Amino acid sequence: MRATLAILAVLILAGMAYLTLGSDDAGIAPPSNDEQTDAEADRPNVKAAAAERDRFVSAQPEVSDAVEVTQPDSTLVPTTDPEQQTTVVVSVRDITTKTPIAPFRWSFRQTAPRTGANVARGEATEAVVNLALPAGVTGDLMIEADSMQPFTKQALSVPATGSPPTHVEAFLTPVAGAEGITLLVKTLDRQPVANVRVDAFTITDATRDIAWQLGQPLWARRTAAADGRYQLPPLPPGEYGILLIATDSDGLVLPLAPFRRTFVLSGSSGFLEDIPLEPACALQVELLEGSGQPFDPLVHGNVTISLNPIGQTGLQRKWTAWQKPGPDGKATATVSEANKVPGTGVIWVDEPVTPGTYLLEVVVNGDPRVSQTLVLRNNERQVEQVYVR
Repeated sequence: MRATLAILAVLILAGMAYLTLGSDDAGIAPPSNDEQTDAEADRPNVKAAAAERDRFVSAQPEVSDAVEVTQPDSTLVPTTDPEQQTTVVVSVRDITTKTPIAPFRWSFRQTAPRTGANVARGEATEAVVNLALPAGVTGDLMIEADSMQPFTKQALSVPATGSPPTHVEAFLTPVAGAEGITLLVKTLDRQPVANVRVDAFTITDATRDIAWQLGQPLWARRTAAADGRYQLPPLPPGEYGILLIATDSDGLVLPLAPFRRTFVLSGSSGFLEDIPLEPACALQVELLEGSGQPFDPLVHGNVTISLNPIGQTGLQRKWTAWQKPGPDGKATATVSEANKVPGTGVIWVDEPVTPGTYLLEVVVNGDPRVSQTLVLRNNERQVEQVYVR
């Protein structure tokens, strides 16, 4: 009996020891997939999420800190922060009166480097505005004001950071608001031409495609305007050719190229022409007899004169003869037919010519009497003595 009780006690102690050891091993043993709890199934897969994030980030393009990325056709508002660098200074004036214009609108479309159709816009309340456009770029600057034709400065290069600003002078032309023809005449450096002679010609089917300026004008007038603005007399509907010659206050031709253009007037149309005259040569020829006396074409009969660039023939020009001032103190001018000597002594080419080498020829009653080479210089009145022997 005692032996049986002893064996039973040993078995009980062994079972208790086994239960204790099994509980400790459960804390370190790896869980089986079949034994995953509901809480563990709901936990997010952290490693998978991190891999997806890395894949998305690696797919994005890199953006340099030095380049501003904008959407196409976006509007860039210029900064007014005084600490920002002024890169372009714009001044706006009326081309006819030279008076400042304000307010006005401006826009700058960047063309290089091509980072999109970037446009900056603004409105200025004063005639001079400082713009903080992006440094080192190129673009087109447009200036607009009410009742004015727009002004565009194409391919404007904005200075690099730290460089002095670029200055742009914008001269706006008033929009024609009336019938007829208005001419704004100036030199290339925008100085007004204060005296001109204007010839008006009627254009027909027979004269449209030829040198209509060589014909008889409808009228020819000398006029003066300190600001270079000339409103031509009213003309009825039709097609007209206008020839404008710059002169001094006495009517003598200035060394500026002529202006020639045709206009079609409908009775309600208006034209406002901005005319910059380029430098040229105003040639004066003093024709002399072999004895040194002034050459008088009326004494000799039919006298023609021609001036052609070397290598060319057949060009026709009108010539002008000046008479001494009369009792009223004014000199008079006689304009010849094409290639005709108009008077005695000093004559002028009616329209200034481009510089270069020319051949001057004088023919009396079909007999060549002069064949002389002339080198005509730019931007001056040139006097040549020519003996008709």
